[in-house]
Amino acid sequence: MRLLIVSFCIILYASCTGHRGQASFKGDSLSSRVYDTTSIEISSKVYFPFCGTVYDLPRENCNGNLPPNCCAYSTSLQKGQKTASWGYVTCYNGSSFTWQYNSSMESVRNSFEDIPRQIKNQQKSFSQKKIKVLIYGIETDAYLIEQETFKDDTSYLLTTYGSHNGFYFYLEYHSMNKIVSSEDIQPVFRQILQIK
Repeated sequence: MRLLIVSFCIILYASCTGHRGQASFKGDSLSSRVYDTTSIEISSKVYFPFCGTVYDLPRENCNGNLPPNCCAYSTSLQKGQKTASWGYVTCYNGSSFTWQYNSSMESVRNSFEDIPRQIKNQQKSFSQKKIKVLIYGIETDAYLIEQETFKDDTSYLLTTYGSHNGFYFYLEYHSMNKIVSSEDIQPVFRQILQIK
């Protein structure tokens, strides 16, 4: 969990510091009313929005002892914000699907290149392999990363970036299990991301 929070903070930091003064970017509409708080967390165990499309989260057999294919979506909004600039779906099997929108393909490509270097400095061991993935059927570059923390916890990360429906996004898929093929990606996310 700490790794996920650190990764998200790095993404957020990179998007905030590297793109001042640029045009605004698209985000998922949440069809919200007026909020009376500075920040609000939005969550759902039923669906998640990504690139303007709403995806159903698996709910079959989701009661009981944390079934592995069941997931939950979350994001947060600042006061007056009507669209989500990032999202996070975490699943009971320890995998997660995280994204951050930005204003251009160049911005998300820069995140793709910079974030693995930043993560590497925080790990006991780190290996990275460049591969090809399909995002909505379009081939793009990705990194498969195996990392071990100083507490001897090993996890796996697939990072990539892309564009769809006018959205530009940096994307991460985390897993506690080795990622070799599309079969190692949670079924609900294979609608978006597959390993070539």
